[in-house]
Amino acid sequence: MNGYLPHRARRGGCQICCSTPSLWPFVGQALGFTVIAVDTPSADYITAIGRMFPQVLSPPSAAAAASICVVFGDWSFFQHKSVDYWMAAAVPHVCYVDKACEVVAPKGWMWFKHEFRHAHVGGITDGVFTLGILVRHENAVHYDSPSAVPSLPTQAPSALCNVLNSTIYAAAYKEDEGLRLVDTPAQMGAPPKFLGRLLLPGGLAPVASLEQVKVVVPCVFHRPQWGVRKLELSELGGVWDVPILFQEGLVKDGVRGSTTLRQLCRGCPGKVLHLGTDYLLGVYCRGGVGKESQRSTPTLEKLEQVGLREVRRAAQEAANQEEADMALDIVVKQEGQKSDDAEVPVHLWDGMWMLRRREAGLPVMKGWHGRPKDMDRKSKLPRWRMSLQLLRRHMFICFWRRSVTRSFCVYARRYNRQTTEEASDRRAVVWSRKRRRKSGGPAYVWTATGRADYKKFWETPRKSEYSRAVLESGREALGRVALATWWDWNGGSSLFFWRWPESHIRWAREGQPHFVTGELPRFEEAQRKSATEESQTLVQAKVNKVRCRMYIAPGLVLSLTL
Repeated sequence: MNGYLPHRARRGGCQICCSTPSLWPFVGQALGFTVIAVDTPSADYITAIGRMFPQVLSPPSAAAAASICVVFGDWSFFQHKSVDYWMAAAVPHVCYVDKACEVVAPKGWMWFKHEFRHAHVGGITDGVFTLGILVRHENAVHYDSPSAVPSLPTQAPSALCNVLNSTIYAAAYKEDEGLRLVDTPAQMGAPPKFLGRLLLPGGLAPVASLEQVKVVVPCVFHRPQWGVRKLELSELGGVWDVPILFQEGLVKDGVRGSTTLRQLCRGCPGKVLHLGTDYLLGVYCRGGVGKESQRSTPTLEKLEQVGLREVRRAAQEAANQEEADMALDIVVKQEGQKSDDAEVPVHLWDGMWMLRRREAGLPVMKGWHGRPKDMDRKSKLPRWRMSLQLLRRHMFICFWRRSVTRSFCVYARRYNRQTTEEASDRRAVVWSRKRRRKSGGPAYVWTATGRADYKKFWETPRKSEYSRAVLESGREALGRVALATWWDWNGGSSLFFWRWPESHIRWAREGQPHFVTGELPRFEEAQRKSATEESQTLVQAKVNKVRCRMYIAPGLVLSLTL
């Protein structure tokens, strides 16, 4: 979500209940919950959110409904629930409370609320929003005094200029005495500042009537390079922390999408929902993540040390099974990076597999059949490791290739139905027992209209240039999949563009468009030869590897790399 809602490990399922469009589904996913269902009266919102969470468009299964461990929503939705609902409910309910609502905890439940400033959680507005949590009395955490409740650390605030669609240049307003207060780094997070009735972009944005306020923005057509206008809808979405992909999808929906986006910008911002919900669950829920709010965030160095320690444990596990020493230095450089020409440390993966079996409480090798520790004659590996290699080489890789191919075929069929007429439901071939007995070869024969139907099915999607490009890109990706092994991309790698969100499929296939402001360079001098034969051999090996993986194709070259 715009890079500021990091996703956590999986926790369980969640249900969303809201009277108006809200960002709860994205917050639930960012907190590690799987969105199971969305209950809202807004049909346009359900349609829009269904593109990001397809599972909410159909009723959840019994297993999915049983996995729900928390409910997110608005108190305006829950306040009309009956007593029977609260008697049957058992999971916590996290609510956004509007200022006009008054909360009365149902019998057997405890109500905790907290006010969060948007600027204190890294937001852009000066608004204060109230979140609360309903917890069963037996599952609530009780504190001796209000001072004993852990506090939420304050995040660095932002400023309105960070979401404007044009960049603010500090030198642009020096000529105009009236605009010297526009934007300086020292004003980040400052209260809203006005120049008469005009809002300056260097501080926070006011929550009240932000849609109608005119803002001073950069403008190349005005002599002091500043202009005045209202915030665009995408800028309002940035102020309210609406995810970029969701914004783009709503804009494509036209008037309905714009209405939904404006409703989102009148609710609770995403950062308040995200950090506030995590705080409430961690502080007031017994058995939840109560102590996580007091932990210090692990640094990157600590995470790398933990990962390296896990790898060494796996190597030791594999060494114990093989009764031989497995050195880690042959695949890892001194600074902890993988060597350029090092082979894949398969023994580490095998050791990790064995280590996870032991941690899961599965039977040890003593209970296995077939003497797994004996050495295989051909591979010179223990039989348990040889079995893993055979599974990867002949089963798992085939399953993965089939899965990727099937996913592209599903996308291609769906795309063809959207761009062409419906395909015929008639069968193109039939099974022929007579032909099977005579020739012993393939026993399928064309029907009366089968060949013509198949030819039409093949030629119709290739009429347009874009359709041909889609099929060609898919064929290239599947060709690389066919050449790949379990451990390496021998034929090179390519993006599986059909698995990307609908709004970014074209970018994933063709590349993100770049806007050029000047003339592109033209550098045509060939690279100089290396100083020594040894370095030249290394360079040639690297270039040949790229060429063999088909990353470089014949064609017109306008400029070489500098």
